[in-house]
Amino acid sequence: MDVKNGFSRRIKRYQFSICTYFDGFLYFFSNFSSLGMKMDLITNRITYIEKSKNDIYENPDTVDGMEIVNGKLCILGIKGDCVCTCDLGGVGYNRITIDCSEKEWGNYTAYTSYKEDVYIFPRYRRCIIKLNAHTQRVEYITELYKEVEQYILQKNWDYCEFVQGCKVGTAMWLLSENGKLLVSYDMENGETKIYELPYSITNCQQLVYANKKFYFLVGNGTVYTWNFQKIDTLFTIEDTCDKEYEFCRLAVTRQKIYVLPFLGNDIWVYNRKNEKVEKFETYPQEFEYLAPKGWSKYYGYCENEQYYFFAMRSMNYLLKVNKNSGQSDWIKPILPSIEEEFEVYSRTENSMFREDVWDMNEYLHIISLKKDSYVNNTERIGEKIWKRM
Repeated sequence: MDVKNGFSRRIKRYQFSICTYFDGFLYFFSNFSSLGMKMDLITNRITYIEKSKNDIYENPDTVDGMEIVNGKLCILGIKGDCVCTCDLGGVGYNRITIDCSEKEWGNYTAYTSYKEDVYIFPRYRRCIIKLNAHTQRVEYITELYKEVEQYILQKNWDYCEFVQGCKVGTAMWLLSENGKLLVSYDMENGETKIYELPYSITNCQQLVYANKKFYFLVGNGTVYTWNFQKIDTLFTIEDTCDKEYEFCRLAVTRQKIYVLPFLGNDIWVYNRKNEKVEKFETYPQEFEYLAPKGWSKYYGYCENEQYYFFAMRSMNYLLKVNKNSGQSDWIKPILPSIEEEFEVYSRTENSMFREDVWDMNEYLHIISLKKDSYVNNTERIGEKIWKRM
């Protein structure tokens, strides 16, 4: 599809890269200011996660993972140095230090929750981080990596990190960077199983388990499957087979498979009935992409029993895909009022009013209300400014 310009400044303040589902709501933190929000999936209305007026939002600079465990939001910071927890209303904030930091971003291969714990599988650490959301106890588990190291030593291979993961039942499955190994770790009993694939699958952008097989998405749009016996090439998108980072996400349903773009601009859909892959054309009339150079257009997603929900990372609509029918829908969010938005920004440390994100007309509208506004007990705008104007 064509990439348009003139993206709404206001919708930029509500874009998010990571989300999690609970009881009819999507919970997320905005890319721009890391403000906590939730979207009602019946009304499509976005509201802020409530906090008292004197509280300060202290979330990680950027969020790179979220889980909800027994009523607790667990928020993974992008730098890999902390997990922040609070209840679903944003109250009871705690910051827990973890040792997972190696780079500015991309420090997690996978993460999930099981019972009362969050399990983090680091990209650059040879351990599993197990964190209890209520006691805040952090445990580092190394057994899986010791078994993998022993296996690799016997094969006389160089060690390589795990780059993709997906949860299947009580186990997390991890794919090695060289594409040779698929390893499972059972969170119920700590058991590790190591599988050597028939041949290497490299540049894998996502690993998905569905219909009793694994699906591997390669960056150029090729999708492989493995049924524990053999690897098959399910399909290849011929238009992009020479592009290394064109795609990054899959939505595997009973009827169709959606392939979502990384640096590319188009969504492609594989139809299981006729085994054809075609370019997706069903966009809202006002649909737009806008992301910083080098950003993937899609990234985080969450799901319930019926749907996948893909985070509104670079566009002005949220993509929802039905797991059974393969039907896709675009959700247009209903945003809070300008007055509510300004009031929330003004009482937090994230009160940024940059011209590329806030429109001058919005700012003048707030001034025209002739109400005093304070940031950290310092008057910012209000009746005095209005009278001077």
